Amino acid sequence: DEPAEVTCVKHEADGLTFAVGTSQGFVYVYDLRSDRPVQQKQHVSELPIEAVDFYSAQKLVVSADAKSMKVWHYGNAATDALRDDYSGGGGGGKGGAGNLYTTVEAA
Repeated sequence: DEPAEVTCVKHEADGLTFAVGTSQGFVYVYDLRSDRPVQQKQHVSELPIEAVDFYSAQKLVVSADAKSMKVWHYGNAATDALRDDYSGGGGGGKGGAGNLYTTVEAA
């Protein structure tokens, strides 16, 4: 198997979170304070990811390849706890981490 190449990267407005799309159809969400991805999704078509973006207000990631687009929740209790530790906030997780909200596929 050939190693995946990074095809796109997007930073979240918080400065701590970023998403990486790969040539093998995976999207990874990282928190800069962690050495592992906090979320990962694979597009069914396994085509290279062409774009990733965040909708911060709802903690959503939008990812797209040539045939489909996914919208999914990226927050989880672990990353929310990290944010609270560093910011002094008490935001807590909203639940639903990794839940896929929709997939739109081209014919």
